[in-house]
Parts: sequence; structure tokens; C-alpha cells
Amino acid sequence: MAGRSPNSDVSTSAAEQLPLIEEEGPAHPALRYSTRPALDLKTALLVIPEWGLVALAAYAHLQGWLGPMGTILVSMLGLNLAFTVWHEGVHGSIAQNRRLNDFIGRLGAIPVFVLYDRFVLHHLLHHRHTNDPESDPDFWQVNGPFWTLGFRYAAGDRRAREICRAASKDGRVTSTADLFQIGISFLALLVFLVAAPSTALCTIVVPRLALTYVHSFYVNYVPHVNRPAGRVAAARLIRTGPFASWLMMRHNLHALHHAYPSIPWHHYREAHAEIEDELVERGVETTTLAESLSLLGGPSREAV
Repeated sequence: MAGRSPNSDVSTSAAEQLPLIEEEGPAHPALRYSTRPALDLKTALLVIPEWGLVALAAYAHLQGWLGPMGTILVSMLGLNLAFTVWHEGVHGSIAQNRRLNDFIGRLGAIPVFVLYDRFVLHHLLHHRHTNDPESDPDFWQVNGPFWTLGFRYAAGDRRAREICRAASKDGRVTSTADLFQIGISFLALLVFLVAAPSTALCTIVVPRLALTYVHSFYVNYVPHVNRPAGRVAAARLIRTGPFASWLMMRHNLHALHHAYPSIPWHHYREAHAEIEDELVERGVETTTLAESLSLLGGPSREAV
């Protein structure tokens, strides 16, 4: 399997997802905010602070300028950007040239050990079958209490691979490029652990494990737990202040992304201001950051 071959039939274009676009034409925000240049610099340039902050954290720890906690936090700030980069790449939103788009998307995926080509299929199946227990590769995340994610990860990942394998044209879910990428990444990590174990742990291992929970909180768990299956109503918005929304890279507006996947992250706020009422009409629920804590206990019996 090379690149995106098994995913060519999984569409996320705004024009195909909302009948109202046909009524309003090019004036609809989904089309206006989806228009982008040959290269989306706001996304592409995130690779620099993503890698740069991790390198800075490692160097500062080696020099004794940062203790373990400071190193972990600085590295997490960098690695937190990874999801936005590879996620935009998965949707083809970084560059009009597919090779350039996927190159930048993979650069974002490498520091967090995400198999980029596999997640092209995985993530777009999530959009097509959101919250469907049988067909959504991410459903396992919301099918239990939030704190148990780490304990459920192995079984959940195995189930996700089964779903992706069934949807893949050739039954494969991992490309040669993915295998090369992950092999080099783990080899580099092994060398790092041998040469500077405490720095490697504080710069890569602990931040990456912590971000499994952080990213799941605002991208998967809170947006989707206790929501019905479907493309739009299956997601909820998290209303936050400006600083929290900035830390989440606007992904607190995740339901907007499910309605219009082609809108890049840096247009979420403006687009949401224009289509908030429409999202409510389409069944999108809104919660606050404080209220979202009550969702972490797991799916309720009343959830559809």
C-alpha cells in the first residue's frame, strides 16, 4: 500500500457533506473558509515550533537549565502541535500538492510516533462512521471511563486495525513509508535512551504518554462520549476562554470540523461565529470546560 491508495473513496470535501451549501452557493462559510493557497503556511510552519520546542527542552535539560517537570512541559507544548499538523495533512489541507501535503503531515507525525498513512484511512473512517461501534476506529476511546484509556489502549488499537484492514482495498493498513518512519523513530529513541536516559524520558517518553490523554480529552473523548452515531450530531463543542482554546489549537470547536472537515483549524473561530446556529439545528451539543469533567466517568446508559 503506497500513500493514500486505500482511502481514495473516503471523501471529506465540504461540498459533498452539506446540502445547505448548494442553496447558499459560494457565500456559505464552509466554502469561503475552505479556500486556501497552494501552501497553508499557518499549518506548515507549526512544524518548526513542534520540533524546535522538543529540541530546546532536550538541550536545556542536558545543560541543567531545566528540571524534569520543566522539560516535560516545554516538550509537551511542542508535541501538542503534532496533532494539528498531521490531522490537517490527513484532510489534505496543508498543500494542494499531495506529495508536499503528506511530507509536511508526516513531519508532524514523526515526533509522536503516529503512522501517518495508516491514520489517513483510520481518521477518515472515523469521520464517515463517527460513534458507530462497529465501524468507527476511534469508538473504543469513548467506550469506557476516561482514566482507563491507557489500560484499554492495546485492545482498542487492535480493534481499530481490524476496522481499517476491513476497509482497506488490499487488506493492509501500514505502508512501507510508515514502517520506515516508525523504525527510524524507535531506533533514534533507543539511541537517545542509551545516551541520555533521563533526558529522553523527560523529552519524548513521558510527554508522549501524557499527550495520549491530553489529545483524547479535547479531540476524542469529550467531543464524542454520550453522543449518537452520525457525522455531525456525534460531536460536541467545548466552550472555553481564549487561552484554553489557543492551547487546544481551536479543536475545542471539534463539532465544526465534523460538519466541515475542509475548514482549516485557524479558521474555526471565525467560521463558528457564522454557523453556530446552523450547528445547533443539526443537533450539535455544547458543553463548557468545567461541565466536560462530568463526562469523564464513561458513557451513560442513556447514551444512544
